[in-house]
Amino acid sequence: MSSFDLDNSFVDELCHSAKFADIFHDDEPGNISTELFLYKLIIDKGVQDTFPNVAIVLRVYLILMVTNCSAECSFSKLKLIENCLRTSMTQRRLVNAASMSIESNILREIDFTAIDFAVAKSRKVSGL
Repeated sequence: MSSFDLDNSFVDELCHSAKFADIFHDDEPGNISTELFLYKLIIDKGVQDTFPNVAIVLRVYLILMVTNCSAECSFSKLKLIENCLRTSMTQRRLVNAASMSIESNILREIDFTAIDFAVAKSRKVSGL
């Protein structure tokens, strides 16, 4: 990170937002993170124009945790599938199995009784 990455006013903005947050420190609920409370405070009080860089930094920070968790979940599922089935399947089939494992909650809602895989995959010409 170079000295040109952040504007000099960001440090002042950060200090002012910390003083602003101290005013509402007693209102902070215990069931959410401090970062989420600070972001909600900026939005609810309508001061995002006063602290635009702090609002952006908090929003990026809050999003990064979610994206990191989903990536870790994908890799752990892929590792589990790959260990169980080893190298007996192609890359395409492995990716499809990983997708089905990751999105298992959606897969559970699908009614497979209405689908006849044998007819769909049959190579016979009908009527012969």
